[in-house]
Amino acid sequence: MKKILYLLLLVFIAAFEAGAQEINIIPRPNKIELAKGQFEIGNAKSIQYAANAEKEAAFLQRASR
Repeated sequence: MKKILYLLLLVFIAAFEAGAQEINIIPRPNKIELAKGQFEIGNAKSIQYAANAEKEAAFLQRASR
């Protein structure tokens, strides 16, 4: 019975750790705080992109209008 409880506890911990969200931003900030809200991309911001990301940049440009 103890083995089953330990196994269930291990599975629960593993599932909890797998649900953790990693945020990948370049350059990597020193600190990240998740909060509710939004970030608006307006005319004051520029979108820089690699040559193979033209479609994505065009989408962001259209969405910012």
